[in-house]
Amino acid sequence: MKFIKQSNLNGSAMASVRKELDCLIKSAGHLNVTNLRQDLLEGSFANEPQYGIAMDLCAGGDLFDVIAANGKFPEPAARFFFTQILDGLEHCHAKGVFHRDIKPENIMFDAQYNIKLADFGLSATDDSSADKAAPNMFDRAGTPAYMAPEVLGKRAYN
Repeated sequence: MKFIKQSNLNGSAMASVRKELDCLIKSAGHLNVTNLRQDLLEGSFANEPQYGIAMDLCAGGDLFDVIAANGKFPEPAARFFFTQILDGLEHCHAKGVFHRDIKPENIMFDAQYNIKLADFGLSATDDSSADKAAPNMFDRAGTPAYMAPEVLGKRAYN
């Protein structure tokens, strides 16, 4: 569940939330992608009006915390999880959704320890991308510590 204070949603912030919802809807239906269960539930939490977005339960936590708690994975497990990450990304790209913020904190585990890609807040979309190469992008999006050199250098990337 993702909570967003209504007081924080000006015009551009609301457009960003709508874009994230659009990405979740477009990329739905894959085991390795967090699926939207209910969008923009309205309610109150801590006496403040908020919106909630209900997604798949990721009871296994995120990859960052799992590695911090347990150390590195044995190679067969790492290979299995990496394959699931690539399967999820391939599905998203086929649907015209480009995550742009892949990092351990945005890779979740469900209760059966299947990978779930999460947090599509910085994603880009391209409706014409099905069966084509990703479009070139130029904006700097993502977490700097995990950015590719071409993104940091503000060069075209796809």
